Amino acid sequence: MLKKSASKLRTILIATFLCVGLMSSATATLYSPQASYYLSYYAATADTGSFHRVSISFDVDATGRMDLVGASFIVVQEKINGVWTGVETYYGSTQNGMLAASEYSHVGSINYVGTSGKEYRALVTVYAGNGTGSDSRTIATNSVTV
Repeated sequence: MLKKSASKLRTILIATFLCVGLMSSATATLYSPQASYYLSYYAATADTGSFHRVSISFDVDATGRMDLVGASFIVVQEKINGVWTGVETYYGSTQNGMLAASEYSHVGSINYVGTSGKEYRALVTVYAGNGTGSDSRTIATNSVTV
């Protein structure tokens, strides 16, 4: 009887070690040192120019050649009574220069004419996608006063 119990215990221990080993190797492949499987780097900034202009610039690097890469949306926000409120939305396309087709990276910008003395920032949704999938992230720029 002692032999049967020892054999069962040994079998249970071996099965447990195998399961734990398989779980470790399965989860190890889920993590990537990149921003994502499609985006390797992205940034967006706001700057001011002449004639009350707010310039929103973005830089997006993909992990490889993508069908589309760049910014899919930009929402310009104005600080009104201490609250950031959307005042203009730009939708990305290759025609307006917010997205580039069949590229590894894309740098672009849009201009918004603001009101003197007002504070602005933007929410920029960066994007990279190809036939196997896509990814997007929304980031806020720094704020600027016109």
